[in-house]
Amino acid sequence: MANLYTIKYHTGEGDITDTFCTLDDAQKRAEERASCTRRNISIHAVGGEQVCIRYWYGTKYDQARDNQDAPIIFGKEGFYADWSDA
Repeated sequence: MANLYTIKYHTGEGDITDTFCTLDDAQKRAEERASCTRRNISIHAVGGEQVCIRYWYGTKYDQARDNQDAPIIFGKEGFYADWSDA
């Protein structure tokens, strides 16, 4: 059964409300559309409850220090950390 999730990029525009089979599918879509907005990306369930978030860090990614499994890196501009539960 599919669920309705809203992907929020917190830019004032560009949020996506769509039906995904799983939260994992919603996370993959959010990652595909991620850009260097310098804002967190969050996913919300029906009713607005935040279920997970990728935090933005405005510093160059350092693998030894930051220890992320799958960061989304934007060079010296910064990076999105792994998904965290809300």
